[in-house]
Amino acid sequence: MPTVFHLLAGCADPGGGASHSSDGPYVSIPEQQLLRSVPVFGGTLESAPAIDGFVSADPEGNQVVRIVGDTVTALDLGENARPFRIHVEDATAWVTLRGSGELVEVDLGAMTETWRTRVCGEPRGVDRSPEGPLVVACADGPIAEVDDTNGGELLRSKFVAPDLRDIVAVGDQLYVSRFTSATVLVVDPRVLITVEEHVLHLDARVAWRMRKDPLVENGVAVLHQLTRPVVLVLDPTPPGGTYYPTAPPPGGGCGRLHETVVTRDTELGPPDTSHGLDQVRLATDFAFGPARSVSFVSTGAEPGSPGVVEYLNGLTTLWGGTSGCITGEGIDVPLSGRPSAVAYDEQGALYIQTASPFGIVRADVDTTTVTATRGDPTLTAPQFFHTAADASGVACASCHPEGLEDGNVWTFAKPDGTVMLRRTMPLAGMLLSREPYHWNGDLADADALLADTYLIRMGGGTYDPDLPTALFEWLDDLRPVRALPLVPPEEVAEGEEAFVRAGCADCHLGDAFTNNEITYGPLRVGSDPVKTPSLIGVGSRSPLLHDGCAETIEERFLPPCDDGLDRHGRISLMSTSELNALIGYLRSL
Repeated sequence: MPTVFHLLAGCADPGGGASHSSDGPYVSIPEQQLLRSVPVFGGTLESAPAIDGFVSADPEGNQVVRIVGDTVTALDLGENARPFRIHVEDATAWVTLRGSGELVEVDLGAMTETWRTRVCGEPRGVDRSPEGPLVVACADGPIAEVDDTNGGELLRSKFVAPDLRDIVAVGDQLYVSRFTSATVLVVDPRVLITVEEHVLHLDARVAWRMRKDPLVENGVAVLHQLTRPVVLVLDPTPPGGTYYPTAPPPGGGCGRLHETVVTRDTELGPPDTSHGLDQVRLATDFAFGPARSVSFVSTGAEPGSPGVVEYLNGLTTLWGGTSGCITGEGIDVPLSGRPSAVAYDEQGALYIQTASPFGIVRADVDTTTVTATRGDPTLTAPQFFHTAADASGVACASCHPEGLEDGNVWTFAKPDGTVMLRRTMPLAGMLLSREPYHWNGDLADADALLADTYLIRMGGGTYDPDLPTALFEWLDDLRPVRALPLVPPEEVAEGEEAFVRAGCADCHLGDAFTNNEITYGPLRVGSDPVKTPSLIGVGSRSPLLHDGCAETIEERFLPPCDDGLDRHGRISLMSTSELNALIGYLRSL
């Protein structure tokens, strides 16, 4: 049965989210499926000066860990908790539980759970609002307010935009990042309404972590990727068939298709993006240390490359001058898993957290300070998924962060000289039921996809013959992000009926919402034959359609994304109310 919350529908999302709002105060939020496979989330380690130690979230092991010196204490949070972001005040920590949709309060002195409250479908970031309550940013769209002085009472939850990530109190406002689009929303905490949207960079994608700017009182720093605009070719013979540029892309930086940068977003002027970080691959967390140092985890580090890179005077050298590429100091410590989080203690010592398996290492000590007490063993699949290929510096997770997608629309040059636009496809959501793979369905199975995409397109090395099967079984257990329908349950049911009447179910059928077949007739003027994609999680994604034509679900039904000839569903037969119900239903998938 779904859980019903008092949820207030906000105003239209300025960055491509919902503009269809509920007329009433109740929105039905479906129960989430189990989060079985856990990708690297990044950013799960926080300093706790009041206890002279650290607090770590271990999503694979469903536990919160307190580290004080060499003493380690773990608190079991139960199956499918999947803890993520941590907010610390004195000897209390609040942790978002992405698997169960809850916020939990932990007494760090006793290492006991004080209370937990269901806040949304998938909570991500947490902070203290300037208005007093705790605030939680959710992947499914709302910001939830929680009263920690009254047993974790959920005060209100208001829809803001899909794919929210971090939330940081800045002066009298809330800064809220969106994961895929790497934009920052400025939200009025009194009414939880977006008042501004900041575009960090025209090529920005995937905001892994947002922190308060240590140099400016009213500002944030956002760790994100840049995806450089290049034309890639479809010739299957390397080097012409690579998914990475054979010449440096425009825009400066380190000359790679995916750059790791930090953008400062303050009240003092337009966003200021750092230089490219030379040794860093797929950074999922960063931390500001004493004496202006900045450290980054290189989650995608190739074998033999440092898992953490520190810029000793980074607050000075990372910004300023023309866009360039700078080198930091590689931290050479033994790491058994993929580096996923980093933090400094009060004395400036650097601590590193790993995933698959969980562990914590102090950077100036050659032995592991903390070992996993309940985490998964080292798994080949997640290790492979998060490790960059040597030739390109690109990992699977570079384009598919957390097994989702980066929202990028790629330009491919076809053999006849024309170009083709294709958006990154999501992996999460019944992947094994979606053979054949790729936009044109030309890759029959997991073996074919890795042989094409990893070996040729990404420039990767050889792998064990059993890897494709293990990788795709792990990917099949990833959980997609389900958005809020923003309409009452009865209207969602009407939308499901409209879905059938419009002919959507002719192609988008079954549990995976795809017949896995190729549509050879153009869906609109000028479109190429494409494989029917799955609609699982479509309400939380942007842009939409194979070529990224639509920024929102609403735009998918408008010109130029729909030419009005009913070639992509019998849309002309639907009334406005039916179309609104259909949009609500699509958001719920």
